[in-house]
Amino acid sequence: MTGSFMRMPGLAALGLAAAVAVTAVLGGVAQAQEKVPPEDVRAFYGHDDRQFVDSAQFPWSAIGKLYFDSGGHCSGTVVAPRVVLTAAHCFFMGDGSSEVDRPTDFFAGFDQGHYVARAYIQSYYVPPEYDPNRHLYTSEIDGYDYAFMVLDRDIGHITGMMSLHPLTDQELDQAVRGTWLTMSQGGYSRDSENQLTAHIGCPVVRYFNDDTFFHECDTLQGDSGSPLFVQVGDQFHIIGVESATYMNDQGEYDWNMAVDARAFYDAFQRFMATNQLTRAD
Repeated sequence: MTGSFMRMPGLAALGLAAAVAVTAVLGGVAQAQEKVPPEDVRAFYGHDDRQFVDSAQFPWSAIGKLYFDSGGHCSGTVVAPRVVLTAAHCFFMGDGSSEVDRPTDFFAGFDQGHYVARAYIQSYYVPPEYDPNRHLYTSEIDGYDYAFMVLDRDIGHITGMMSLHPLTDQELDQAVRGTWLTMSQGGYSRDSENQLTAHIGCPVVRYFNDDTFFHECDTLQGDSGSPLFVQVGDQFHIIGVESATYMNDQGEYDWNMAVDARAFYDAFQRFMATNQLTRAD
């Protein structure tokens, strides 16, 4: 892919300043060139295909709204009884700042003040390779934009849990050609932050060697950390986590970017073992 692209590293925590970097995608890695003022990111493809879904019903009940000390929010998914998956950039105050915005509460299946389950954040893990300033200006560490959180209680058996599926090259090739499983996304978008919206049936359009991919799911700020997932039988598998948005020379938002599960699958296994957690807790 050639040409210049603006890159907005998520910044789904509302009310925080967001910076957008201009990049050029070269050989599967985007190189930052300059910083420009942020705008409201509306990365829709043709028109807005999002719809409201019943957040009390699985799999939507496993997706929740994550609050931070700043009052901002991101989206996240229950992937073990006491573990939530989200995006690393959500934990920082924005504009490349290394100041931590501490996560406080997670509301699974949140819907206009009601929720399926609530828990407090006991601890969290952000990859040591992730740096908010580098993530703002370069895509060299895009594949590290993920995080895990340990909740103070088991809610997974109430909400239901999604599993992680590390994609194979063959599956990614099929996804780009539109011959693989149907992908969906769900999160708490900026324009409807109190009600879960979902885009069902959105495509992967390109994947990269840093374990990220571009997709055409309709998302806004607030959707950062939300899952991109597929269904196999009655099981739902996360294949990516919403991360950033790219813009072309015409000022149009071209692609949304997700970190694919290959980037964090092994780290998740280590995280579970280190914290003595299991899928049966």
